[in-house]
Amino acid sequence: MRLDHLLSKEKKQVRKLVILFSYQEIGNKISGGDAPGGNYLDSFGFAPEKRERIANATFLSSVWEERDRGLYEEEVYLKQFQELDPQDAEDIEKVIKGSGQTIRKRPYVDTWVKYLKSKGYHVYILSNYSSYMLDHTKKELTFRREMDGEVFSCYANQLKPDAEIYQTILNKYQLKPEECVFIDDRPENCRGAQEQGIHTICFKDFKQVTADLEKLGVK
Repeated sequence: MRLDHLLSKEKKQVRKLVILFSYQEIGNKISGGDAPGGNYLDSFGFAPEKRERIANATFLSSVWEERDRGLYEEEVYLKQFQELDPQDAEDIEKVIKGSGQTIRKRPYVDTWVKYLKSKGYHVYILSNYSSYMLDHTKKELTFRREMDGEVFSCYANQLKPDAEIYQTILNKYQLKPEECVFIDDRPENCRGAQEQGIHTICFKDFKQVTADLEKLGVK
């Protein structure tokens, strides 16, 4: 059922909003445009060949994604990064230990969340995020105290776009998928939510996402 049809039929606004935070939605992507780790890696001054090796062994590796699942201690993931590029093991450790610097909160986030809450919407976090990054970006995540709930992949041991993590947040907070709007910058994650009956918006920028929300009746 279309969300706007639901709103019209019931003559009321949907009061559930599932919102994801990630680099695009609420973190300034100082890691560097479309290249994960870009500007952050540049700050180390590595030679081009070395920089490419380290990028491939860290931000561009499958280990970076699996780290968010949280099945192992951080030391295990660090070792896995280093095994992908043994000759740069020492510098990889420095890069990973400082990786919390790749997240900076966008200036509009706190105001946006408070505005949605003031309008009666319930706001949740559904995010692929490692426990290490959570521990090292606490100062940037001030909006968490405004949320009605959250599911982080590292605690659920599940990853988007797998179906299980969407069901986890729906079941945990007794949410109806047809009453939820899920915002994510990755099309595959949006498709995963859609397969669970959740309405989605693929994030490009703040102006676009607020316009798309308004089309769904979220004002």
